[in-house]
Amino acid sequence: MAKSKQSSDPHDPLLDFLRLLPATGPNGFEGLVRDLLERWTGLTFRLARSGSQFGKDGTSETQRQFSVSFETKRYEETTELNARELSGELLQAKTAFPDLDLWVLAATKEVGDLAEDLRQSAEYLNIEILVVDSRADSVGPLQALCAEYPQVVIAFCRRDQKTNYENRITTRLNGIKAHPSYSNAVERLRNSFSSTVFGNASARQDSYVWLKNHVASSGEAYSAFSQDIGLLEIGSRRIPRNTLNQSLDAWWDSWKSDTSICALVGEEGTGKTWALFSWLVEKFDDSHGPIVLPLTAAQLPTSADLIEIISTALYQRCRKTKDFWWKRIDSWLKLAKVEEPLFLLCFDGLNERPDFPWRSILAQASSDEMLGRIAIIMTSRLEIWQMRVSSGVNEKIVSTHGYDDKELGCVSGRPSDAGRDSRENPQQQKLCIRDNAERSHVCETAGGMPC
Repeated sequence: MAKSKQSSDPHDPLLDFLRLLPATGPNGFEGLVRDLLERWTGLTFRLARSGSQFGKDGTSETQRQFSVSFETKRYEETTELNARELSGELLQAKTAFPDLDLWVLAATKEVGDLAEDLRQSAEYLNIEILVVDSRADSVGPLQALCAEYPQVVIAFCRRDQKTNYENRITTRLNGIKAHPSYSNAVERLRNSFSSTVFGNASARQDSYVWLKNHVASSGEAYSAFSQDIGLLEIGSRRIPRNTLNQSLDAWWDSWKSDTSICALVGEEGTGKTWALFSWLVEKFDDSHGPIVLPLTAAQLPTSADLIEIISTALYQRCRKTKDFWWKRIDSWLKLAKVEEPLFLLCFDGLNERPDFPWRSILAQASSDEMLGRIAIIMTSRLEIWQMRVSSGVNEKIVSTHGYDDKELGCVSGRPSDAGRDSRENPQQQKLCIRDNAERSHVCETAGGMPC
């Protein structure tokens, strides 16, 4: 670490205090950074033993599926930054923790252009980097983090018996909060945390937001899925498929690795696509559940390699590179299995690609490496499913014939007996619903799609 000096920038007593703290230990600078990061992230961190840091001063200790370590640097404003030293410590952290997701560098000096060099090194190592540094003439991420939790910093003043700094630091922290750039600094820090691939949390969030954005209108749906799945565009006019939702809920809520594949089967026009996408949007959100990746037949690559399909889908939704995601998926698949799958893959419209090697996809999902980590739901016509897809292993079948009596009666405004004859005929359903639409200005197909 850079050598600490007693002199420091007189314009920032906060940085002056941070540079005077011991470098290591729970009462030192790394201990303060540890406490601040715990407050910010909700994670629990443990400090590395003195003399055995290996490029990290602390690591996360959690049952969740991500790993974070941080490195602290008490730089003077005049300290020359050493790019080779920092890159070496990044490599050492990755070597010590092969499944490391995020490396946080906290520094009492602006890292500047070196941050981009470190990000390139981190991408090559398949990890994310977050720089929490300082600004000599403004509010940097480290100063904003301290001002966000002033009680933590003041506690260190008292713990380190530097009470002569307490009033000056209290005034300085209040001044940071009153600074015109403080709100922007906090927002940038928050965005930096959320934009890093924090284990699978960011991928889950980005994938769900991508899905919701692309079912917001017909135009967005066509651009992503080559068909009209503009669920959110029609709002309350969308007819809920309660019976199907209950069946899909029952499959997911009682999910086990021996039923990791679900097939939603029915004839053309029975609303399989809209029912599936509606269930995905309503069942999951961006804060819990698996990484949801729906794919229509038009989106499938030529390769039948399941890892390539997943990495391509993540690249489209979460940016980075395909190689980045390939390596990230490889590390995720080595983690211990948890109560629910990491991924929920949704393949829609199998009948549009009947010659695609679907059974190879299911065989890969049932392999020892992926079983319990990947769940798959598919929509297909029954005969395609039976003849070209089904392996009869780890499968749950959910059938639909369109609206059931209760749903159809609700939509048409007629008794359920009047709709029973049309339930087996999607076109007749459409005419029945269209007749009602002339009175209520609601026009839906069997799948809930605008006519």
